[in-house]
Amino acid sequence: MDKPTMLIPQVHYDMRHWTVRITVTEDIATLTCNTGMRLKRYFFTDDEGNQITAAIFGLVISVFTPILQLFKVYEITNA
Repeated sequence: MDKPTMLIPQVHYDMRHWTVRITVTEDIATLTCNTGMRLKRYFFTDDEGNQITAAIFGLVISVFTPILQLFKVYEITNA
């Protein structure tokens, strides 16, 4: 049985125990800020076409870059 998922607009900053099914729709090249901090951005789209941008920084880039593949579907949760 599939887990119930929410759409991006249904999730609010103070919510807990949510899951959103997203597709990686854009993968922006890694940038280096003026401070030397590395930054990588992703664009995600949910099942109804709602979009959101995510940014990852520093050493976390090397963790998520091999995981988050363009046009693959993932379930993101905070539970």
